Amino acid sequence: MSSAVEAAAEILDQRPDAVYVHPQWLASGLLRVARERGVAVPGDLVVSVGVDSHLARTSEPSLTAIDLDPTRTAREAVDLLLHRIRGGAPGRPRLIPSTLRPRASSVRSEETA
Repeated sequence: MSSAVEAAAEILDQRPDAVYVHPQWLASGLLRVARERGVAVPGDLVVSVGVDSHLARTSEPSLTAIDLDPTRTAREAVDLLLHRIRGGAPGRPRLIPSTLRPRASSVRSEETA
């Protein structure tokens, strides 16, 4: 058994209401173990992941995720790096907003709540 599946089994043994998974690839193991145990997502367990990605969007169920805006983050990082390379003073920290992307893994209907 893989360590991801073992970790998922240990987590589900505790019967949590919700799980935040990071790194996101561990979510596949969690969803697999949940299915094997008859734990309904999102009926019995809400699942969210730390990065919005193709995996989050195409999982079954699709996974609620945090969109960290990687394109903007990379652009800001390159700008700061180039500024320093050109002899500029260290810049102030920049805050890049993130967005929660609710999906099927965390949306409970009244019947499943």
